[in-house]
Amino acid sequence: MTASLTLTARPVSNALKGAVRAPGDKSMSHRSLIFGGMAEGVTVIEVLLEGDDILATIDRHRTTFGTDYVDSLLVHCMVRPGWVDEMKRMMDAFSEAKDKKWIRAKGVSCHTLPALKAATVSGWPEVHLVRVNPQGVAMDGPDVSWNYTAPNDIAPVMEQIKIMHDKGRGVIGMKLIGNGEFKDPADREKAIRFNMACKDIDAVVIGFTSEQQVDEAIERINRALAEVQA
Repeated sequence: MTASLTLTARPVSNALKGAVRAPGDKSMSHRSLIFGGMAEGVTVIEVLLEGDDILATIDRHRTTFGTDYVDSLLVHCMVRPGWVDEMKRMMDAFSEAKDKKWIRAKGVSCHTLPALKAATVSGWPEVHLVRVNPQGVAMDGPDVSWNYTAPNDIAPVMEQIKIMHDKGRGVIGMKLIGNGEFKDPADREKAIRFNMACKDIDAVVIGFTSEQQVDEAIERINRALAEVQA
């Protein structure tokens, strides 16, 4: 005699929020990408597996973008210091895509100081996306947790940035506006001036929610660069 089991699913009244850790496989990787694209806000996928179908996905994106290659492709939001070993299969897939000339540079973004140091030591990254502002807000610190936003000492991060630059790697600054926390214009001015004056940072990326913010940032960047070059 076989026992039966009935499960009842009821809709929740509030939006679901949390983290799911599932065994990695290529089918799950594609589902993660699909659901991440459908969801609102930020989706972090830490274990995306490679394979012919993943490479096909990269190839398909080239077609979508209408280009022969993508300038850079990043392993994003690394947190643990052991990410280099954990993500080896993914990194190998990126390397293969570069060999095929589908991407020009491979790299990584980190969200903790231990992960950032591991990235600097590793010979794999060619581009680093690094959180940097002089106030230390939403920058990489010793706490191994994703998106830790409390102010941190910026000196250890700046040390890693210099080493990356000295190794001939590209360094892109992000979180200049403290993950959007800098409501005071003086803080935004200070952060942009700091990044424009840093010779070890090659480029920056800033998120905006309005055209006014875009215009303000361009004005501040142009003014800061003019002073640096004077």
